[in-house]
Amino acid sequence: MQNGLERWDGRVILLHWLTAASVILAFGAVWTRGEVDDRALRATLLAIHRSAGLLALGLTLVRMVVRSRVSGPEHPLPRLQALAARLMHIALYALLAAQPMLGWAYSSARGQPILLLGALPVPALPWLGRGEVEMLGDAHATVGVLFLCCIGLHAVAGLYHGLIRRDGVAAAILPQRRTRRA
Repeated sequence: MQNGLERWDGRVILLHWLTAASVILAFGAVWTRGEVDDRALRATLLAIHRSAGLLALGLTLVRMVVRSRVSGPEHPLPRLQALAARLMHIALYALLAAQPMLGWAYSSARGQPILLLGALPVPALPWLGRGEVEMLGDAHATVGVLFLCCIGLHAVAGLYHGLIRRDGVAAAILPQRRTRRA
């Protein structure tokens, strides 16, 4: 690794990419849903969206526990970049938790049951009713846009560090290539 930088613990890397995949699946399913007319397919895409969102929430909670116990590599970044990276990670974790919670609350307020992975019933949040539907739907949509903006900035920063600076920051979160043993 360049500059002697360490890699993240393998658990952190795996959880990062599983979370990314679940978020991509959630967004992809809901966007695709908006483009199709078939009711059965729309229902399936919504179920995929909900399951992927709740999976992202679960993975995020696990990631928070792991990150509290596993220190990451030290990167000698300029002070402003280090602050920006710290703030972005805090925002991403907050949005990774808030967005699925808002979706769960929205579904609960609408009285729509959620089946995780199509089979496991997720309890409704009981304190929510029809009065909160519009507000929760708007919040879920607005936070989704903010989340996408943060994801985009995070990806651009990763590309900047990986392709332009080549300082090991982006490489630290990439899965390791397995080497063949002779």
